[in-house]
Amino acid sequence: MDKNARIGTIARPTYETSATNEDPKANMARRYKELCRLQTQIATRGSETEEAYNIVIHGFNNILEDIDAITSTRHLHSSTSSIMHNRNYSNIVDGVGIIMGIKRKGRVRGSSGKPKNALEKGKKKKKICPSSTGMYS
Repeated sequence: MDKNARIGTIARPTYETSATNEDPKANMARRYKELCRLQTQIATRGSETEEAYNIVIHGFNNILEDIDAITSTRHLHSSTSSIMHNRNYSNIVDGVGIIMGIKRKGRVRGSSGKPKNALEKGKKKKKICPSSTGMYS
């Protein structure tokens, strides 16, 4: 365990220089994971006192304003320049911002629920119909 982990300080990520040759989607996933981890730490510590809470809220509001300003100007600039210079680049820029969630199974046509696997199918009880041709009739 290193010193930063014991103290609980937030270390700056060191991947900025090595990540330039990787896949854009992999870079985005890595950044998302890092931001989620930091957000959880900040929320945990910020909820301990009222003063810490106010600092966190003020900081988050400032960060959101800065990000909105960057994304609005960057989106306008990248969409116009990429269309003029290279059509393939615009497809990459447009596809990078999409984060996919967990896919859920859809309903089977003509059924009222989701598809059942073999274990779920085996659980239902079979109907026993009274028969006039039984052994004890």
